[in-house]
Parts: sequence; C-alpha cells; structure tokens
Amino acid sequence: MLSRFFIKKGGKLRLNPQNRALLKMAELNVSSANITLLRTADGEDTEKDLGKALLYKRNGRLMIQAKGLFITTPDATKAENQDHFQGEGEILRLWFLYERVPRVLECKVEERVRFTLDMLDNVDPKVGVGFRISPLADIVKHDKRSTLRFSHLPGRGALPVYPQVLFDACVWRTNLTFPTEGAITPQIDDLRL
Repeated sequence: MLSRFFIKKGGKLRLNPQNRALLKMAELNVSSANITLLRTADGEDTEKDLGKALLYKRNGRLMIQAKGLFITTPDATKAENQDHFQGEGEILRLWFLYERVPRVLECKVEERVRFTLDMLDNVDPKVGVGFRISPLADIVKHDKRSTLRFSHLPGRGALPVYPQVLFDACVWRTNLTFPTEGAITPQIDDLRL
C-alpha cells in the first residue's frame, strides 16, 4: 500500500538536451546553416568561420540517424587545406535563421560519412561526402529585438500602429521668436527652458 505513494503517474517525458535539439531541428526543417569552428580536434580553442553548409534531407525532411544530423562540407573548407577541420572531434556552432530570428546550435563532429549511390537517390543535396554531427545542447534563440512587438497587423484595427514612439510636447515659455514670414522650423536644436 505504501508503495503506491512513490509511483509517478502521468507527467511529461523529459528528454535530454541533445534529443530536444534533434526534435526541434526536425520541426524547424532547416536547409542550411553558417558554420563556425569553436574547437579543433586537438582541443585548441578557435573562432574560425567555415562558411555555409547544407543539411542533408531525405524525402523533404531533415535526415537524422544515430542521434545525429548530416551536413555537407562547409564552403570555406578546401580539400587541400583541411588542417583545421579534419572531420572528427571538432566542436562547431551552427547559426541559422528561422522566421527571421537567429538561432544557434553547438555540435560535435562525430565522423566523416560517405553515402552510397543508392542512398544518394533519396537524399538532397546529392553530395557523396558529408559529416555526421551530434548536438551538445539545446537550440539557443538569439531574439534581441530593439523594436516594439504588436499582436496585430500594422494599420488594422481602431488604433493606428507606428514604427516609432510618438508623443506630444507643450512648451509654455521659450526664448524663441516666431519668424515674420513662413513657418517655424520643424526641428528645434537649441531650445532652452
């Protein structure tokens, strides 16, 4: 009877950050990402931009196998100059946009992969050599907005929506004189109270 008190019922299944990152990447269905090398296979910390890499997709969905994603060789990595990126043990940062919001995912390069011709029929892009990477943590959303958010579309509804903050100012006393002809300048630079 007392054992019933210690049984957990229901509740949400908790996934580790790596599995959450893979599920989120599958949901976002990202096609490409900018790659930054954070740590080499030797353990040397660096911050080198490797360029853009495409993520492999199978039948229109992101290809996820063995708890990993598959990417092509980054653009800035040349075949003759792979001393900094050898394809096993490096830590990479994937940077991509989803709904115009930048997101970052740190990954470890697990292995270099060669795809068979049969497998390339169902895979996009049709590049025979790629890398299997596994996420190290959750996807981080870098949402640093410097503007106001509105829950409705601009211009719709009773109140107009402006991209700037508007306010009215009332000056009771000033040292300015009104011109005899024409209007006052729209911007007053040397106002003293």
